[in-house]
Amino acid sequence: EMRLLYVAMTRARNRLYMVGTCKSREELEKYQLRPASFLKAMQSVLKTPYNRLRISPLVLKKSVDDTDAERKISAYFDRPLNEEEQAIYDEIDRRFRYRYPDEDLLAEKAKYSVSAIRKEELRKEREQKKEAVVTSDDEITHLRTGVEQGKRASAADIGIAYHRIMEFLDFSKASDPSGRADTDYIAERTAFLREHDAIDADVYESLDLSRIAAFFENDLGRRAVAASAKGTLMREKPFTLRTIRGRREILVQGVIDCCFEENGRMILIDYKSSFIRPDRQHEAELARIRDEYKVQIELYREAVEKGSGMEVSEAYLYLFASGEAVFMM
Repeated sequence: EMRLLYVAMTRARNRLYMVGTCKSREELEKYQLRPASFLKAMQSVLKTPYNRLRISPLVLKKSVDDTDAERKISAYFDRPLNEEEQAIYDEIDRRFRYRYPDEDLLAEKAKYSVSAIRKEELRKEREQKKEAVVTSDDEITHLRTGVEQGKRASAADIGIAYHRIMEFLDFSKASDPSGRADTDYIAERTAFLREHDAIDADVYESLDLSRIAAFFENDLGRRAVAASAKGTLMREKPFTLRTIRGRREILVQGVIDCCFEENGRMILIDYKSSFIRPDRQHEAELARIRDEYKVQIELYREAVEKGSGMEVSEAYLYLFASGEAVFMM
């Protein structure tokens, strides 16, 4: 009959001892032991001077009498450690007690999206204030007001479509020299996106292109158009940023909607489809939106400054829902 060996380790002396045999693989698996690895380890351990006590498996399974075995074991465990053994024990004990100082970070990711960081920090902030975490990405984004009542497309999908339109518009053609938006051009480019399935049919029917036109008639939009004419406008710029958050260095990935150079400094714009809730005080709503996106703007600012080598002097959230440019910094 083939027998499988197993070993046990005791912290009391930090030695390996042969203590018996298993009659079957099932019994071995019951104790969650791996025969191959243990047998391999035993080949070297049994040959070292640290294996100072060995009770024969034949004795343990009562095939051979050794009435003195228990006394030998007790005497060995009760004896004091000598100087060499104590030094080894202390070192092993030190290693077993070691705790990695940043153990709590081992389960953390090394790379994050801007949105993930924004949501997590917003959650922590709201929890500290014991406030409900409601963001523009969920409940607020799906509010319906005015002409939006009864439409099938979600506000989130509509917001994505507005971003897509802004990405593919040629800013230099979106308004005339007087600053008036070219609504025909905007409509034509939007129809082109629909024809090429870049915008779904139900979303296309839900779009209010006057909100796109309003951007180009806003002072911030006119500045973006001027930058486009000078060739200093950048849109949908992906980035990977190495930054410090909390106590560690991480990578952050994101896409900047729009930024442009003006007088040697950078202007940053992030488009938002967040709604101003009609049952709330307007300034309080703007304060809520600023608070929600402040972390995102900080990361964008850092990415633009490191990427361009220029200072970001102004940053805005542009709200399509209300046609407002919300100053962030």
